[in-house]
Amino acid sequence: MPAPTNPLVQLRSSLALEEAVTLKSALDAAGIEARLFDADTAATNWAYLFALGGVRVMVFASDYEAAAAIADYDARLEDDETCPQCRSARIVRKKSLIGAVAGLLVAGVPLVKRTRNMRCLHCRHVWEAA
Repeated sequence: MPAPTNPLVQLRSSLALEEAVTLKSALDAAGIEARLFDADTAATNWAYLFALGGVRVMVFASDYEAAAAIADYDARLEDDETCPQCRSARIVRKKSLIGAVAGLLVAGVPLVKRTRNMRCLHCRHVWEAA
């Protein structure tokens, strides 16, 4: 069986369904066909996403360069904040563990609440976002 001439390749992977859908919308707006793999799994049972590696945004190999440029541009727009201590852009918003445990006990589902605290993945510095 001959190999396809224009196979689908993975552009990005995300544990947040919203991120993957937003990126797909940006690609669609630019005229690049994108497909989401495992999005239905994310919508029905998010716990499987860790085993699957997240929602995968797939594009055709011929469109990969243009799609990567759009994905990188969108990532730069979101990552305009840096760590005040080391100036790294590798920062994340901390999530409330207490809310997750309380939600698990009450509703049977961990309800993760985002806090105002930011954490640098490079130097582990924690600060409150503006």
